[in-house]
Amino acid sequence: MRRLAAPRAQPEAVSAAWLAIPVLLITGVVVVITANADYPTVSLLLGLVAGSFALVVSSPVWALAPILFTELTLPGQMIESLGVSLRLVVVLSAATMTVFVVARCGLFGDGRARRVLLPALILIALATLGNALSSDADYVLKYFRYQIVQLVTLVLAAALLRDRSDLKRLAVFALTIGLASAGSAIWQHYDRESAIYGPASPLYVAGWKGRVLGLTESPVMLANDLIFILLPLLGLLAVSPLRLDRTRALLLAAAFVLGAGLYFTYTRSAVAGVAAGLAAIGLCLKGDRRKIILGVVVLVFVLFELLRGTGLIGYRYYRDASNDNSAASREALRAVGIAIALDNSLVGIGRDNFERMAVEYGDDVELDELALRGEKAIGRERPHNDFLGVWASWGLPALVAYLAMFIGTLANYLAAARRADRLVRGLAIGCLGGLVAYGLNSAYHNSLDSSTYLFMYAGLSIALARLPAWSAALSRGRRRLLTGSALAAVPRVQLHSP
Repeated sequence: MRRLAAPRAQPEAVSAAWLAIPVLLITGVVVVITANADYPTVSLLLGLVAGSFALVVSSPVWALAPILFTELTLPGQMIESLGVSLRLVVVLSAATMTVFVVARCGLFGDGRARRVLLPALILIALATLGNALSSDADYVLKYFRYQIVQLVTLVLAAALLRDRSDLKRLAVFALTIGLASAGSAIWQHYDRESAIYGPASPLYVAGWKGRVLGLTESPVMLANDLIFILLPLLGLLAVSPLRLDRTRALLLAAAFVLGAGLYFTYTRSAVAGVAAGLAAIGLCLKGDRRKIILGVVVLVFVLFELLRGTGLIGYRYYRDASNDNSAASREALRAVGIAIALDNSLVGIGRDNFERMAVEYGDDVELDELALRGEKAIGRERPHNDFLGVWASWGLPALVAYLAMFIGTLANYLAAARRADRLVRGLAIGCLGGLVAYGLNSAYHNSLDSSTYLFMYAGLSIALARLPAWSAALSRGRRRLLTGSALAAVPRVQLHSP
């Protein structure tokens, strides 16, 4: 008789378990150093951001963890002692820790990467040139530094996600943070005084007229965060088998929590973006699944119209420029922004000159009745439209590069959506829907100046499109190991006689 020896524990699993100790130690030290009685949760979040760097010892993909953590909770946090943003420190630290992994990944020789990276590089070059022509050196450097952070985020997302297990790890990590933020948002809606906040307090909810913030700074940021988590999750559910087991029940519950948190932000463009993203997911599918998803989108729209005035849906979702100052201000800013863009279509006016130029154009632009309601926003706010903002700031060539980033990213997702692997396919379709939702939402906000999500979507599209090629290469590598003299290097099951 022969028996198989007990399998050995995987080294990576053991190291990951031991890494809990340094993660907790680093977190505790940072919490003590940054303790803030006014915003105690911020200290904990900073500690978790710092502590998550220890996970990189287990796998390079964990360098994306602190980047995601920062983006989902503390995107506007400043490190006063250094005079720079937390986002900058985190991204550069992650890049430094994984520079050799990125250098070996062959990213820049891949056509799927170039279709996204080239437009991004052109956009940054045109933005820097446009700012240099109309702004002082300090602002040019500041905005260039911010765009480098966005570009490095893209490269890291594309280079560090190397296999299926990396996808699972990062997806679970992002879902966990998203659920925590959505859960706190729901709590804030029902009991703002006892709820948990990030860099905010119950006064912020009152200032936003009941709109929740989750673990971030504003309902608009929270809506963008939850779109980034919810749509990929919906993509996974859309391609999963049509049976309800424990895993799918938990994912459905998670989608409900994320959706409820998003709803309570009362961000109209974000909810409309989710509907558009879900429709895009449906169009990527075939047969009954496509019909069901598109049918759900139509049904929700019909119910939304039928429930108007019943009080069952938040009144803010039915307001428009005729009875809402926020919507009216967008009408006014759009009219002025288009006039500025048309008169400066080649190189734009620079990123920081819109408010000043809007005052000069305000008297000359003829506003309709709805836009007149928001006239006070002219000279005080940016255009609240990323597409118009890019055009007015840096000219038509920059807008073309900006749109090319979207097109290249969509092309990568469509390529990955044809894979047989449900995880890769579901995330590709879901991220495609998320990109559509982001694009619609950003047409009503200045998301490009407040988040790195567009660049994250771009980087993830490269990673997902490249995963099948990497998997095949790894399989060929394993077959080569099983031949010739390399056979001895392969761990084998040991047989023992009784």
